[in-house]
Amino acid sequence: MSSLLDALPGPAAFLDRTGRILAVNERWHIFGHENGLRDPNACIGVNYLAVCERTGGESQAEARKAASGIGAVLAGAQDVFTLEYSCHSPKEERWFLMTASSTAHEIVSGAVVMHLDITSQKADQRAQQFLDEYFNTPFQEAAIGLAVINPGGRYLQTNAKYCDMVGYTEAELKSKNMLSVTHPEDRSSNLLRLSELLNGQRQSFVAEKRYVRSDGSTIWVRNSVSARRNAFGHVTSILAFSEDITTRKRASEELEKAKARLEIATRLSRLVAWEFDAELNAATFSDEAKAICDIPSNSSLSLEEFLSFYIAADRRRLEQAIQECLTEGTAYDLDLEIETSKRGRSWIRTIGQAVSAGDRVVRIQGALQDVTDRILLQRKASHAQKMEAVGQLTGGLAHDFNNLLTIVIGNTELLEEQLDGHPELAGLAQSARSAAERGGKLVEHLLAFARRQSLRAAPVNVAQLTIAMTTLLRRTLGPTICIDFSIQADLWEALADAAQLESALLNLCLNARDAMPSGGSIDIEAHNHEICSDSSGQLPSLSKGQYVCISVSDSGNGMSPEITARACEPFFTTKGSGKGSGLGLSMVCGFVQQSKGEVQIESESGLGTTVRMYLPRATSHAASPAPRGGVQGGAERILLVDDESDIRRYGTRQLEEFGYTVIACDNGDDALELLREGGAFDLLLTDMVMPGKIDGIGLAQRARVLDPNLKVLLSTGYSERVLMEIVEHGFLVLKKPYRKNELALKVREALAAETWSASRECSAGA
Repeated sequence: MSSLLDALPGPAAFLDRTGRILAVNERWHIFGHENGLRDPNACIGVNYLAVCERTGGESQAEARKAASGIGAVLAGAQDVFTLEYSCHSPKEERWFLMTASSTAHEIVSGAVVMHLDITSQKADQRAQQFLDEYFNTPFQEAAIGLAVINPGGRYLQTNAKYCDMVGYTEAELKSKNMLSVTHPEDRSSNLLRLSELLNGQRQSFVAEKRYVRSDGSTIWVRNSVSARRNAFGHVTSILAFSEDITTRKRASEELEKAKARLEIATRLSRLVAWEFDAELNAATFSDEAKAICDIPSNSSLSLEEFLSFYIAADRRRLEQAIQECLTEGTAYDLDLEIETSKRGRSWIRTIGQAVSAGDRVVRIQGALQDVTDRILLQRKASHAQKMEAVGQLTGGLAHDFNNLLTIVIGNTELLEEQLDGHPELAGLAQSARSAAERGGKLVEHLLAFARRQSLRAAPVNVAQLTIAMTTLLRRTLGPTICIDFSIQADLWEALADAAQLESALLNLCLNARDAMPSGGSIDIEAHNHEICSDSSGQLPSLSKGQYVCISVSDSGNGMSPEITARACEPFFTTKGSGKGSGLGLSMVCGFVQQSKGEVQIESESGLGTTVRMYLPRATSHAASPAPRGGVQGGAERILLVDDESDIRRYGTRQLEEFGYTVIACDNGDDALELLREGGAFDLLLTDMVMPGKIDGIGLAQRARVLDPNLKVLLSTGYSERVLMEIVEHGFLVLKKPYRKNELALKVREALAAETWSASRECSAGA
C-alpha cells in the first residue's frame, strides 16, 4: 500500500470503510507539516471523516462537503469524488483539488484520498478571465503593442500590433517565453527589472530594449511594464505596452555617430578659435587655443603679447599679415613657428579673417592649429626624396667609377710586377694604386651617405674593436684630447659591418675633436640596452629587442636645438669653408640605420654633445679570422663577360697568369651562343650590368639551363640593392674594384661552391 501511495503525484492517504487512516505517503507528511501538524505520523488511526466534520470557521462548509463525498465513496454509492477548495494563509492564497477514489486491497478495502496543489492553474484561469474581459475591448485593435505574460515569462495573450512587431502569430508566441524574443545583450537587464517587479521592489518600469523578430532582424521597443497582483500582493500576470521606436532610435544613433565624427574631425584638425579686437587691442582665445600657446586662463593679450610667442622671423611675417588684414581686409593662412616655456618650439597654422563694420575692419576672427607633426612629416618626406635622388645618382656614379678603378688598380698592379727592378718607377705605380684604392673607399663613403653601401653584417666583438682603436684614435685626435673608455664587462656582440663601425666611431671622434678647438675630453662608452616594447621612449624607430649602445661624448661647445635637428642632414655643416663636407654624421646615421639600428643625439650649447649608436645584438658569436694561405690558381676554363674592353683585357691576363683558360666576350647574347655551340666551361664570370636585353643575372640563369653544372661568379660596382638581388638568386659576388689576389680567391671560391639546380634559379628569377 505504501509503494502505491508514494507513486501518486500529491499528498495521499488510504482510508478503511469507516474512514480511519491506515497509511499515508511521504507527501502527506510534508503536507501535514506545512499545515501545522507537529507529528505527521500521529494521523495514522485517526478517523478522517470525523476530522472533516469537526472543522470550523470559513472552511467549515467545504470540509463537510468533503466528509459527505468521501463517505459516499466509502459506502460504495460512487466511485470518485472531487472537490476544489481554498486553503489560504495570511501571506498567500492557495487552492487544492481533493479526490477520493474507491479501492480494494488484498486485506482491506476503502478509499484513497489525495490533495493536489492547483494554485498556479487557478492563477492562470483568473488571468485568462482577465484577458478575456480585457482583450474583448478596443485594446485588441490598438495601435500600440500589448502583451500579457505570466510571472514565469510565458506569453498568455498578445494583440495584433504586438504580433506584427515581433513577426510571430499569437499561437506561436504562446509557446514561447518572453526572453526567447529578447535580444541576447538585453536579457540580463530585462531579467533584473522583472525580478524587482516580482519581488515588490517596484510597481512598474519603463525601459528600451531590442526584440529579435522571426526573420532574424532586430527592432527597438519602448516597454511600459506593470504587474497585476492578487489580494496577497503576489503577481498573477504582467502587462506590457510596447511601442516600436526603431526609426527614432536609429536616427538618434546616426545623430550620435555624426556628432562623434564631428568631434573626431575637430580634434584631428586641431582647429581652435581666437579673436583680436582692433579697437581694444586685445586678443581673446578659446581654452584649447590657450593650451596651444601656454596662455594663462582668464586672460586676454595685446597684439604685441600675442606676437611675442612667435620666433623672430615668423613674428615679422605675422605682424605684416595682421596689418594687411586690418587695413585692406586681406585674409591670411600661415604656418608659423612659436616657442613657449612649457612646449618648447612647435609649428602653428595661424588663420585670420577680417570682420568689418561699415568700411572699417573692427576685429579679426581666426583659428590656430597645431601642425607640428605635419611640418615634421613634410620635412622628413622632403629629406627622403632628396636622399633617394642623391642615392640614384650616387649608385650610377659608383658603378661607372668602380669600373674605372678596377682598370686602374689592375693595371698598376701589373706595372708594379713589371717594374720590380726599378724601385723609383715601382713606387710611382704603387702610389697610383694606393690613390685608386682610396678612390674605392671614397665611393663606399658616398654610398654610405646615400644609404646604399654594401654592408657585410656579422657578429662584432664591440669591446675588442673599440679597445683596438685606442692607438689610432690617440694618434689621430692629438695630444690635447683626453680619451676615456667605459665598456660594460658582459657586453653583447653587435650585428654590424666591423669596418663600417670603425669608420663610424672614428667619424664621431673627429667631430668631437673639432667641437673642442682648445682641447677637452672624449668619453667612449658601450653597454647593453633592451627595449621591452615597440616605439619605446626616445627611440620610436626601434622595435623591441636587444641592442648594443655605443656612445661618444665630448666636453665641447655643444649645439643648439636647431642645429641638432639638422645634424644628420647631408652636406649640413657648421664648420668653416673647406673644413668639413657635411657628410660625416650623415654617413654614420646611414650605416646605423642600414644595420637596423638608430642614432640618438643629445646636445646643449656650451655643455657638449653625446651621440649614441644603437646596433642590434648578434645571435651568434664572432668567428676568429681564418688564416689565409697563398693564392691558388687552376687549369679550369672560364667564360669572362664584360662590356668594358679594358676590364676584359685585365681580367683575361690576370686569370691566365693563374693558369686558367679564358674566353672573353662583351655581351650576354655572344656568351650564350658560345655555350650553345658546345663550349665546355667550368665558370661563368660576368658583369652584372651590360648593354642589351640580358643582364648578368639573366645570363647566369640561362647559362645554367644550358649547363646545370656551370659555376657562376657575378661582378658589379653597384650598390647594396644590386648586391642583395644577386645574393637572393644564390650567386657569389665579386665587388668592384678588386685586386689581383681578390679576383683569384673569389674565382677559387666560386669553383668550389655547390651548384644550384637550374629549375631553382629560374624560379628565383621569375
